[in-house]
Amino acid sequence: MKPTVQNLRATIESMRQEFGRTYYLEEGGCGVSWKFCEEGRGDLIRAETKAALLRDIQNYREGLRDA
Repeated sequence: MKPTVQNLRATIESMRQEFGRTYYLEEGGCGVSWKFCEEGRGDLIRAETKAALLRDIQNYREGLRDA
């Protein structure tokens, strides 16, 4: 999957549906370009590039599935 903002948002939306949690994407701040967050928990993953963030979100998702 190509690391675009649209693909990141689609991945996050599918995770909302799969796990019933409210996730969202934030841009930048403090040397971090992208943040993946969960409502009530804040930042779960921070990354400098969309590609790194997408990879880390996919790994996080697999971890939730395995739990």
